[in-house]
Amino acid sequence: MIKKCNVCQHNQTAQQKEELIPIDATHPWEIVGSDMFHWRDDEYLLVVDYYISYTIIRKLSSTTYGAIVSKLKLIFSEFGIPDIFISDNARQYDSVEFRKSEAEYDFKHESSSLSAMGRLCDMYL
Repeated sequence: MIKKCNVCQHNQTAQQKEELIPIDATHPWEIVGSDMFHWRDDEYLLVVDYYISYTIIRKLSSTTYGAIVSKLKLIFSEFGIPDIFISDNARQYDSVEFRKSEAEYDFKHESSSLSAMGRLCDMYL
């Protein structure tokens, strides 16, 4: 049906596939990725360890940078501080408070493309 649809065929090439960049961690909690997502009228924080794909999901009461930093501090206190923290370019991860946490906890923050983090989120839902 899609192959016969002129509109679908015309717009199909507009969405270019992105090449996935492999992330190779050598030990647990070395590299973690994070994203926020909305599900059934609630907001959640997703954190994934790239070494063993261990997944942590926490419900958020707010999506402000302060709420995100608070949840991440709780997760770090439970699991440890990662060497590298990967997130999309959401404003919460680009705040002054988040950069203070990065310096305080001594981890490196790297930004990934929004679509790559979306794929990470889709993998676990």
